[in-house]
Amino acid sequence: MSKKQILSKSVISCPICRKASSTEELIYMPAYPLTELFTNTPPTQNNILATTLDQTFCYCSECYHGYLKEIISPEFLYSKENYNTVTTLSQGSLASINNFASFVSKNADSNSPYSIDIGGNDSNLLKKLGRSIGCIIDPNASSDAKEFECINQFVEEIDPERFDYDSVDILSSHTLEHIEDPHVFFKFISKIQNVSSVFIQVPCLELMISSSRYDLVHHQHLHYFTLSSIKIIATQYGFSVKNWEYDVGHYGTLRVHLVNLGSRDKAISHYEGDALCITPQTIATEYKSFALIASQQSLSLSKYPNLYCYGASLMLPIVFYYYPCLNEVCMGILDQEKKKSAIWYSNVAVPILHDDQTDLSTKSIVLSAVATRSACRKIVKNTIDRNPLHMFIPFGEF
Repeated sequence: MSKKQILSKSVISCPICRKASSTEELIYMPAYPLTELFTNTPPTQNNILATTLDQTFCYCSECYHGYLKEIISPEFLYSKENYNTVTTLSQGSLASINNFASFVSKNADSNSPYSIDIGGNDSNLLKKLGRSIGCIIDPNASSDAKEFECINQFVEEIDPERFDYDSVDILSSHTLEHIEDPHVFFKFISKIQNVSSVFIQVPCLELMISSSRYDLVHHQHLHYFTLSSIKIIATQYGFSVKNWEYDVGHYGTLRVHLVNLGSRDKAISHYEGDALCITPQTIATEYKSFALIASQQSLSLSKYPNLYCYGASLMLPIVFYYYPCLNEVCMGILDQEKKKSAIWYSNVAVPILHDDQTDLSTKSIVLSAVATRSACRKIVKNTIDRNPLHMFIPFGEF
């Protein structure tokens, strides 16, 4: 874990429509844990307190957009010491990239001579799409393919005029939700000459609400988009939604294909009903029910004998937040990746243990890698075949 101070600032108005009058603070999460932070030694109480932040989920009724009130400094979040997601090492990320690549391939009229991957931390997506030349824009970008330039900067630090090509397509997989001001992203791509298509995938507020998976709210995802909020901000910068799809497999994802407004005749314009009937009252009421159920289940879990978690996922501290008994009764976090047993979570004082694939008949198992549905189901199959004494999956829907 980086020793840098965690700095945050508060958002006053909706990041999409810029209005404060149409926004409401709906969910308050005191001492909410930061994720993806690890240490080489067992965490002290000071570590645990220093890696939590009072957080609030806000919602704008004007453009159907969800967002976090407290923004943690990106210099802290995405420093190399603190950011641990690498596409080629994450099964959930790989599944997401595969599905995104399929969406791009189905919707691209033809491959542009030059492709820009905004937010890619490696060249996996560009390779999968068969691109021959392009670049990756990300502070932590790296690639072993010489045809793809790595620009280790944030988009606001880059001159868009440097991309002087006859045709450019923009790809962005699970990046827009991390950018404090989405207008910066759209302003940047709008100034690139000859953009033919823009493909984006982001966490989807509609799917999160429909499945009541409020554990998917965390400090790195500053935004929770709907089809409506994407349309609103894209239109401001000269883009129109040509096609979209929803994917429940990875976080609950919305994918959109944007084209220039000059291609309006080819774009889809019917949005009525697509934003669902999302109201502030719905979100507030459902979250209270979600938190209450988790609290009641936590009391039951505390009675399970010989209890272990399975899956040292990056989002595990959120499971421990909603099921606080795990901090007291969990004897270890089992994981197949052996090197994880040498580290600790910065805010979870439970050891990570290497899973040696032995019989689980004497152990009670709580699945702790539940953010990605496809990964969770694989773990269920693996563990259930090993006959655990008890088995519990947090948050219900998987």
